[in-house]
Amino acid sequence: MGSMDRDVLTIGQAAATFGLPVSTLRWWEREGLVQPLSGAGGRRAYGPHELRRIALIQLFRQTGMMSLDDVRNVFSGTTNTHDWRDTVTSRIAVIDRQRARLDSARRYLTHLLICENDDPTRCHLMDRDIAAHTSWPPGDRDETSRDETVDDDTCEVCGLPVVRPATGRPRRYCSHACRQRAYRRRDSS
Repeated sequence: MGSMDRDVLTIGQAAATFGLPVSTLRWWEREGLVQPLSGAGGRRAYGPHELRRIALIQLFRQTGMMSLDDVRNVFSGTTNTHDWRDTVTSRIAVIDRQRARLDSARRYLTHLLICENDDPTRCHLMDRDIAAHTSWPPGDRDETSRDETVDDDTCEVCGLPVVRPATGRPRRYCSHACRQRAYRRRDSS
């Protein structure tokens, strides 16, 4: 393809440029996502427009976590059943739900590292996540959690929820470890 423009790549060159197998570009062509030019001898060639489409497909698939059907909807502008913006909006909603789950998991896993209880079955700060993500406890809480309630306050040190006792003085820290960290900070300043 020596006579072709320098902005046009063969299928092998395009695949190598994007770190893709040639079979992926052939699949995307069969799916109608890219349409290579006919080069010399009927060989596939990709011009600047198709190379940009390949880059966008790769971006949407890897970073946007979109299916090929979603990519097709975005490229088509509109479909019979919904607008491409609906596809993007629904993908954002899925990502937001995934992000909330990851944030929740990170929060309680981080708490486990600093919890004053080495036994996670005795950590009362896990009650909210247990209730939110499982069907347990079915009715009443066990005796240790009945005398404490979870408030919307957050720990001044780590930002995790603070368990408030049903009676007595309100707590400012989620654990003994965070209380110690706060004291050390005050002593060092």
